[in-house]
Amino acid sequence: MKKKWKITLISLLTVAFIGGNLFLLFKESSKADRVSYIKEWTRVQKDDVKETFQTKGVVQPETKHGVYYDEQQGPFSSFLVKEGDVVSAGTGLFTYGSKDLEDEKAEVDAEITQIQGELDGVNEEIAELKKLTTPSSTSGTSSTSGNKDLKVEVNVDVTSGVKTDVEKAILAAETEASKLKAKLEKYESKLSRISDKISQTTVNSEVEGQVVAINKDMQNPIITIASKTLAVEGELTESQMKKVAVEQQVKMHSTLHDQDYEGNVQQIVSYPKGNPSVDKETKYPFMVRLNDADEQLLPGAKLSMQVIVNEVKDVPVVATKSTFKTGKKMNVYQLNEKGFVKKTKITPGLSFAGKQEVTNGVKEGSLIVVKPKLIHANNSAFITPMTTTTIQKYNLKQLSKKQMAKYLLMGVFEN
Repeated sequence: MKKKWKITLISLLTVAFIGGNLFLLFKESSKADRVSYIKEWTRVQKDDVKETFQTKGVVQPETKHGVYYDEQQGPFSSFLVKEGDVVSAGTGLFTYGSKDLEDEKAEVDAEITQIQGELDGVNEEIAELKKLTTPSSTSGTSSTSGNKDLKVEVNVDVTSGVKTDVEKAILAAETEASKLKAKLEKYESKLSRISDKISQTTVNSEVEGQVVAINKDMQNPIITIASKTLAVEGELTESQMKKVAVEQQVKMHSTLHDQDYEGNVQQIVSYPKGNPSVDKETKYPFMVRLNDADEQLLPGAKLSMQVIVNEVKDVPVVATKSTFKTGKKMNVYQLNEKGFVKKTKITPGLSFAGKQEVTNGVKEGSLIVVKPKLIHANNSAFITPMTTTTIQKYNLKQLSKKQMAKYLLMGVFEN
């Protein structure tokens, strides 16, 4: 009899459960259709949003400077450097032919040498004559200059007190020395002018770097100098070309050295690389300036590149999947303190990789529904899963049978 009573009670409860739910489901004024069961929600948090794209690059010298040969400057003479040489600004690279100037320079050098020798001889003569004028001089002397063009003879009896002849000889020697000095200055000035002309036939480097190519066939540029500063050359697709801009930040990684590098877009070439074809994707070259290259990073090294197209930092962010549109307006479902779901219009900012910046509409810390498609009505009440781990036996014992029945029915019919 007792077992039969239990079966009857269970049957009645089952019928009541099914009937109650059907009643609430089809009754137009029922609150059941305005209750949303929300299993997942999240808070608006401040975060960074970065829009990026990936590409690859190769390390190159930042610049390559070509040195050109001009036939109008004269015939080519010789290279002064070889491939691999490190040069600085002012280093001689090659020379033009200048045999006439070299011959003239040799002649002037010989003249200067001769004049300098004559001047030295006269200066020695003057020194000897001046010794005769001192009080300690007691004998006569004669002197003949070593210069074949200059003959100064002195034969004076100093003891007689007659010094006039010696003084005249000194004056004549000093006059000759002055003439030789003037002549020497003239030839030295001429030598300087010839040297300047010869230096103009030497082509010097205008930049610092390394000689990477020498064209001995005299096809211009005959010398190519690569800068010591490195850059990275990458490739862009047509869609990437629309996004990239000079000075955008670029992050790079070397798999070989397991090293990260940073830089900025330095140059974008709008003309396609290679020969464009309908059968292959068009690529456009661009250059990235390296901020902190090290010695192990050599020209030719391969790098993976991440170009940061746009970035916002420390802004309110929601998951993109938490948003939905009504017309052109973007919204989220916000959970308020009164227990209702409220559709809230937001002003979207930058969106990328599942993150949506919110510039207006909700604040940091607001509760947002993760799956808005599960919400059936705006301004509806909501319930969340019951966390049984927080229910203690003590709490259950404090409830009367009437309260337990009430809460049980509320859970049955509202869920």
